[in-house]
Amino acid sequence: MSGAELFIREDLGLSDSHTEVLVGCSNVYMLVSIVAVGWAGDVLGRRATLMLANALLMAGALAMALGGSYAALMAACFVTSLGSGFVPVVVPVYNAEISPASSRGVLSTLLDMFINAGSLLGYVSN
Repeated sequence: MSGAELFIREDLGLSDSHTEVLVGCSNVYMLVSIVAVGWAGDVLGRRATLMLANALLMAGALAMALGGSYAALMAACFVTSLGSGFVPVVVPVYNAEISPASSRGVLSTLLDMFINAGSLLGYVSN
Protein backbone atom coordinates (compact mmCIF):
# COMPACT_ATOMS: atom_id res chain seq x y z
CA MET A 1 0.00 0.00 0.00
CA SER A 2 2.91 2.36 0.62
CA GLY A 3 3.77 2.68 -3.07
CA ALA A 4 0.20 3.25 -4.16
CA GLU A 5 -0.70 5.59 -1.33
CA LEU A 6 0.33 8.78 -3.12
CA PHE A 7 -1.49 7.84 -6.32
CA ILE A 8 -4.65 6.82 -4.47
CA ARG A 9 -4.66 10.08 -2.54
CA GLU A 10 -4.28 12.08 -5.74
CA ASP A 11 -6.75 10.09 -7.87
CA LEU A 12 -9.52 10.00 -5.26
CA GLY A 13 -8.79 13.37 -3.66
CA LEU A 14 -8.47 11.91 -0.17
CA SER A 15 -7.53 13.87 2.91
CA ASP A 16 -4.64 12.85 5.14
CA SER A 17 -6.97 11.26 7.69
CA HIS A 18 -8.77 9.21 5.02
CA THR A 19 -5.45 8.00 3.67
CA GLU A 20 -4.22 7.05 7.13
CA VAL A 21 -7.38 5.06 7.86
CA LEU A 22 -7.20 3.31 4.49
CA VAL A 23 -3.57 2.32 4.99
CA GLY A 24 -3.95 1.26 8.62
CA CYS A 25 -7.31 -0.48 8.47
CA SER A 26 -6.03 -3.84 7.25
CA ASN A 27 -4.42 -4.70 10.60
CA VAL A 28 -7.65 -3.93 12.43
CA TYR A 29 -9.72 -5.87 9.91
CA MET A 30 -7.41 -8.89 10.26
CA LEU A 31 -8.51 -9.25 13.87
CA VAL A 32 -11.90 -10.44 12.64
CA SER A 33 -10.44 -13.26 10.60
CA ILE A 34 -7.84 -14.27 13.17
CA VAL A 35 -10.63 -14.78 15.70
CA ALA A 36 -12.68 -16.79 13.17
CA VAL A 37 -9.94 -18.89 11.59
CA GLY A 38 -9.84 -21.54 14.31
CA TRP A 39 -13.55 -22.16 13.95
CA ALA A 40 -13.34 -22.16 10.15
CA GLY A 41 -10.41 -24.56 10.18
CA ASP A 42 -12.28 -27.00 12.39
CA VAL A 43 -15.62 -26.78 10.59
CA LEU A 44 -14.47 -26.50 6.97
CA GLY A 45 -11.16 -28.31 7.27
CA ARG A 46 -7.69 -26.94 6.61
CA ARG A 47 -7.75 -27.31 2.82
CA ALA A 48 -11.16 -25.68 2.42
CA THR A 49 -10.11 -22.84 4.73
CA LEU A 50 -7.04 -22.25 2.56
CA MET A 51 -9.21 -22.19 -0.56
CA LEU A 52 -11.53 -19.71 1.16
CA ALA A 53 -8.54 -17.54 2.10
CA ASN A 54 -7.28 -17.61 -1.50
CA ALA A 55 -10.73 -16.73 -2.83
CA LEU A 56 -10.96 -13.80 -0.42
CA LEU A 57 -7.49 -12.57 -1.40
CA MET A 58 -8.28 -12.76 -5.12
CA ALA A 59 -11.70 -11.14 -4.73
CA GLY A 60 -10.25 -8.35 -2.60
CA ALA A 61 -7.42 -7.69 -5.04
CA LEU A 62 -9.86 -7.57 -7.96
CA ALA A 63 -12.18 -5.26 -6.03
CA MET A 64 -9.26 -2.96 -5.18
CA ALA A 65 -8.25 -2.81 -8.83
CA LEU A 66 -11.79 -1.95 -9.91
CA GLY A 67 -12.75 0.24 -6.95
CA GLY A 68 -13.06 3.87 -7.81
CA SER A 69 -14.10 5.32 -4.48
CA TYR A 70 -12.97 5.44 -0.89
CA ALA A 71 -15.84 3.20 0.26
CA ALA A 72 -15.04 0.61 -2.41
CA LEU A 73 -11.38 0.54 -1.37
CA MET A 74 -12.32 0.16 2.30
CA ALA A 75 -14.65 -2.75 1.48
CA ALA A 76 -12.01 -4.39 -0.71
CA CYS A 77 -9.43 -3.90 2.02
CA PHE A 78 -11.78 -5.65 4.45
CA VAL A 79 -12.17 -8.65 2.13
CA THR A 80 -8.43 -8.87 1.49
CA SER A 81 -7.66 -8.56 5.20
CA LEU A 82 -9.97 -11.47 5.97
CA GLY A 83 -7.95 -13.66 3.62
CA SER A 84 -4.67 -12.29 4.96
CA GLY A 85 -5.66 -13.18 8.50
CA PHE A 86 -6.51 -16.77 7.57
CA VAL A 87 -3.20 -17.53 5.88
CA PRO A 88 -0.61 -17.24 8.70
CA VAL A 89 -2.75 -19.37 11.01
CA VAL A 90 -3.90 -22.16 8.69
CA VAL A 91 -0.85 -22.63 6.45
CA PRO A 92 1.59 -23.80 9.15
CA VAL A 93 -0.99 -26.22 10.56
CA TYR A 94 -1.86 -27.65 7.16
CA ASN A 95 1.80 -27.77 6.17
CA ALA A 96 2.69 -29.68 9.33
CA GLU A 97 -0.13 -32.14 8.68
CA ILE A 98 0.88 -33.05 5.13
CA SER A 99 4.69 -32.81 5.22
CA PRO A 100 6.97 -35.70 6.18
CA ALA A 101 8.54 -35.53 9.62
CA SER A 102 12.05 -35.10 8.20
CA SER A 103 11.22 -31.80 6.48
CA ARG A 104 8.36 -30.50 8.62
CA GLY A 105 10.37 -27.78 10.37
CA VAL A 106 11.87 -26.39 7.17
CA LEU A 107 8.56 -26.34 5.33
CA SER A 108 6.76 -24.69 8.24
CA THR A 109 9.45 -22.00 8.49
CA LEU A 110 9.31 -21.13 4.78
CA LEU A 111 6.00 -19.30 5.22
CA ASP A 112 7.51 -16.81 7.67
CA MET A 113 10.58 -16.36 5.52
CA PHE A 114 8.57 -15.68 2.36
CA ILE A 115 6.17 -13.28 4.08
CA ASN A 116 9.08 -11.21 5.37
CA ALA A 117 10.99 -11.42 2.08
CA GLY A 118 7.86 -10.32 0.20
CA SER A 119 7.36 -7.37 2.53
CA LEU A 120 10.98 -6.35 2.09
CA LEU A 121 10.76 -6.64 -1.71
CA GLY A 122 7.55 -4.63 -1.71
CA TYR A 123 9.17 -1.76 0.17
CA VAL A 124 12.35 -1.92 -1.92
CA SER A 125 10.37 -1.86 -5.18
CA ASN A 126 8.44 1.22 -4.07
